[in-house]
Amino acid sequence: MALSIIVSDKKPCLVIDYLFVSLQYRGVRYPELDNRTIAGLLITKTFRIATEANKNYPIRYIALVPANARLQAYYSALEFRKLDSTDFMYLKL
Repeated sequence: MALSIIVSDKKPCLVIDYLFVSLQYRGVRYPELDNRTIAGLLITKTFRIATEANKNYPIRYIALVPANARLQAYYSALEFRKLDSTDFMYLKL
């Protein structure tokens, strides 16, 4: 996973630039991760990082650009939303 901070369409964001889970681990829920998937765990950690960074920087959203329509549906289920004309989907902190 790779993260960066940007301002997209006047929205200060922590951006998930890259989130990759190997094929054999995608969608697998792990009891030791509170029955979450690896992607779910990484997004939860990103939310914590954004919340902590928000103490020093005016971060209001986590943003990402889904690689395909299937991922767009996955992120929509996690409450990421399109808010502007960019390709980003946003999750409000």
